[in-house]
Amino acid sequence: MIASKSPVNLDQLKDAFSLGEANVALEGFDPHQHPLYAKLKNQVLSGEMSASEMGDEIIAYAMRRQTNNAAA
Repeated sequence: MIASKSPVNLDQLKDAFSLGEANVALEGFDPHQHPLYAKLKNQVLSGEMSASEMGDEIIAYAMRRQTNNAAA
């Protein structure tokens, strides 16, 4: 993913989250049901974490989950 160098305002972040949530809803997923998503989203909206860092956290979580499922 290529990060933009321009600052993103809170309204743009909220719009991006809404769009992303709508996209995954089309696939039958509800990210609101997952506590990690809610935690990371709140950290991004509060400025504690960048959207890129959130993406890294979600990828790391998915990889750990895939590894754990493969070992079971």
